[in-house]
Amino acid sequence: MTTDTAPQPARPLGSLIIGVSLLCAWLSLALLAMLPGRIETALIPATTTSLPAGVAVIDRRGPFLIVQSDAPGYVRALYAAGAGFVLPAPKGTCLDLQNV
Repeated sequence: MTTDTAPQPARPLGSLIIGVSLLCAWLSLALLAMLPGRIETALIPATTTSLPAGVAVIDRRGPFLIVQSDAPGYVRALYAAGAGFVLPAPKGTCLDLQNV
């Protein structure tokens, strides 16, 4: 009796499920960040060229900026200013743990 050890073909369905799951997670975070008044501090790409009035940069971590504002609806203004994504970032972010 011989066993065939030929490589198994890639499972495109599994890759598709993983991709769709990641996309859904990203979209849900983006939608959560768009809720007005829900977050005070956000993480955006550092490539964002301009910030709306009333938005302050409080930290820079590699390719990201951590911004803060008390203005209602500032997340929508960040998207309008060209931010590719806006994610909630609590004031004590997990990025700070990298320096411990």
